[in-house]
Amino acid sequence: LEGKHVNGNIALMNWYSEHRWLTLANLGAKAVIFLPPTQILPPAPAGSPESTKSIPIPLNFPRFYLPEPDASNLLGILTSEGQVSATLRANTYWEKTKGINIIGLVKGTTYPEKYVMVTAYYDSGSITSSLAPGAQEASGISCLLEIARVLAASPPKYSVLFVALGAHHQDLGGAQAFAEDGFWPGTNPFLRLLAERIIIQLNLDISTGSETIYAVYFGNFYPYPLGGSSAGVLQGMEQHFDAVSSIWENIMKEANQQLPREERYSFIRYWGGIQLTGHGVQADAMSWNQRNFDSEPLKMLRLPTWTFTTIYDCRPYFMTPFDTLDNVNMHNLERQLELLYILIYRTSNLDDLFSRYITQVISASGIGWGNFVPRAAPSGHSSPNPMNSFFKGTVAKWDETKAWYTPVPNAIVYIRGNTPAMGFFRKILMTDKNGTFGLWGVTQFTSADISAWVIDSSTGNPTFAPDLGQHKYAPLAFSGPSPAADIGFMVVFPCSSMALFNLYSPNTLRAPEVYQEQLRMWIPVALSVRDHVSQAPLTYYGTWLYRTPDEVVAIVTFPPDVPVDILVNEQADRYPLA
Repeated sequence: LEGKHVNGNIALMNWYSEHRWLTLANLGAKAVIFLPPTQILPPAPAGSPESTKSIPIPLNFPRFYLPEPDASNLLGILTSEGQVSATLRANTYWEKTKGINIIGLVKGTTYPEKYVMVTAYYDSGSITSSLAPGAQEASGISCLLEIARVLAASPPKYSVLFVALGAHHQDLGGAQAFAEDGFWPGTNPFLRLLAERIIIQLNLDISTGSETIYAVYFGNFYPYPLGGSSAGVLQGMEQHFDAVSSIWENIMKEANQQLPREERYSFIRYWGGIQLTGHGVQADAMSWNQRNFDSEPLKMLRLPTWTFTTIYDCRPYFMTPFDTLDNVNMHNLERQLELLYILIYRTSNLDDLFSRYITQVISASGIGWGNFVPRAAPSGHSSPNPMNSFFKGTVAKWDETKAWYTPVPNAIVYIRGNTPAMGFFRKILMTDKNGTFGLWGVTQFTSADISAWVIDSSTGNPTFAPDLGQHKYAPLAFSGPSPAADIGFMVVFPCSSMALFNLYSPNTLRAPEVYQEQLRMWIPVALSVRDHVSQAPLTYYGTWLYRTPDEVVAIVTFPPDVPVDILVNEQADRYPLA
């Protein structure tokens, strides 16, 4: 940036620039345009496109992505002319849409009333929301469709229920809806009838960076099943794991015996799945990307659920605008498809699949629900059924004329897990016309932050923000709700917003912070918002902080047209810094 005039201009930036776009915002840039990378790099540990291109506070700084060949054309113009005038427009609309799960059934020849359910999601996601090609992400649904086509011509002994799930990137929305409508609370009679016949779920979450299939029980959205991580529950799950996965090992051995060594298939089973990342073979097998599997909602009901996924693939294209067809390794996809067909076909033809491998394990360990729909926790387990945990609330503003709260419709409610044990629990909801929202499946392990917003789609600025003032009601964090938990009012207020950069201590020239020995963590700067005239604390306000290795950013919200003073303190310091 040396010698460049950034203030008031639009800047170009390489895709792999981490959080350095915040420096451009700090220097006064109007927007940033990310350019396509010349070489695709693997994601950093615990990193993802979302974690570097966005931050969890409401900073309105426009970010765009320009694909090829437009990127090269723009660079050519800038090289020849030095600078050009341009206008960029972006509108972000939040709205409720109806997701669709697509269901197909291949009737079994011997056990038509017992279903092996095969699932895969069919939507795509990207950090650039309007450009989500999702070619790699289509691998799972492509395999499902081809297997369905072949099995329709040659049905196995058990019926196979194929479910193409929508809304995967809306926090497993399709899988969650299937669990809610069919299992708990089971409000859809048709899906409830199907649910009573499902004996096992096999979910396909495939990519093409390698040809090795991995069978996992855990995922990263709901880290624990019903019953938690107690020794008894884990022992029961391990019995189930060993019993079912032994089927596939035997199938693999038989298939590979008929093939030359160089054509044999790769298949790995490893107890625990993704939650053991960093230990043993798991660290090498799974990518750093946090993976949420569509088998997890039914896992929470302790139905026998598995995900077949690809290992030794760091998924560098995942959630990016360059997940295009030319980056798909068709050879690896074909090899995985062949193996998946063998596993699913042979599993669905085992006469003793239900009687030997599933029923006995259910009886011995309590894993799964057999051939009936759950209504409460099984005997011997005190933990509540997580699908019976309904978390609800109302987004409202304080009405001074009524001295009470008035609902705010069409507000965005953002819920995000705030502990490592919560994995990547994230939900984005919208309130109805009465300002209410609700969520099934919030487990006793859920520890999350929650906030409510109304965003102006033409400007990107928040028009209503969480109220941390004297009318605040519900907390902005919750932990372990009981069934039918009602947090009450999530209070918001009409707001203006201000972004603050360069929050550095004049004593250290570093971000102000203090180490709290009791918490064993660094506590950052504290902000207080006061009326400019009276210096009294504001009735309505909000403060939000975010720190990267290079920047400290604060967002302060306060009522429109109200002059304010913002004091910046280190929490252990007597005097404000600014």
